Amino acid sequence: FVDRLGLRASRMNLGFGVKFTNTQIVVNHKDFFPASEEVMYLSGAPLHVLAVEGVRRFRSHFGDRFPISFSAGIDRQNFPDAVAIGLVPVTVCSDLLKAGGYSRAEAYLRRLAQRMEAVAARTIDDFILLAYGYAEAALERATDDVDLRSRCKKALEENAPLEKAAGEALYARWKSEAILLGTEHYAAQVRVNPRYTAARNSKSPRKLDSTLVLLDCISCDKCVPVCPNNANFTYTLPLGEIPVERLEFKAAGPSVHTDPPLRVEQGHQLANYVDFCND
Repeated sequence: FVDRLGLRASRMNLGFGVKFTNTQIVVNHKDFFPASEEVMYLSGAPLHVLAVEGVRRFRSHFGDRFPISFSAGIDRQNFPDAVAIGLVPVTVCSDLLKAGGYSRAEAYLRRLAQRMEAVAARTIDDFILLAYGYAEAALERATDDVDLRSRCKKALEENAPLEKAAGEALYARWKSEAILLGTEHYAAQVRVNPRYTAARNSKSPRKLDSTLVLLDCISCDKCVPVCPNNANFTYTLPLGEIPVERLEFKAAGPSVHTDPPLRVEQGHQLANYVDFCND
């Protein structure tokens, strides 16, 4: 169906791409969640390896024909690698839910800048060519023109502008070949990287056995810096009971019902400005 949709999009002068991946649905076969929950959702480091392998298999079939957006276990360490294999956009979720929230994103760009400087890449496209050392191999696959190859190799040796040396058409083919070579390289790399092994990722999250209901949220406060709109905030409530009255509207008119009181057992509370919240 990707072939079919890609062809349809091309005929309609529209773009078509794919995404790797949403959270991976897996069978709940452990005891961390209640048995009543049939499935769990895999994210983070283990999903990164699976999604990168998915990208490798997809590109081994389609080449660089379709753009790929990527969202699976991205953090500041692997963000430059995702950029280096031509994934765009590269999006983040799990890592930004950790302490620091969106402020963690600054380190992503600093790490990318360091990697680009290390290979003297002026642009993201040049970084794709240079990141894993496949520029010459990709060039060999991109053109049979000896003069063009010679000119591009000279630009590589002299750290001159690569797109200017290659010309727009060859530069695009050159980058595509580098993307395919880089994808194979990175997929092999993550399979043996210790940070993605089961041993490094087998520890279960801390479990507090708290039921999250009104006025009984786990007070980790992570939702405050994580929210991009500053919709979440903290405040203090006096301990004790809060009477609850519920208005019910019927044809005969409104009536007031008394519900069980809300019991405040934690003074530190979190709240949300609903009109600021994207959700």
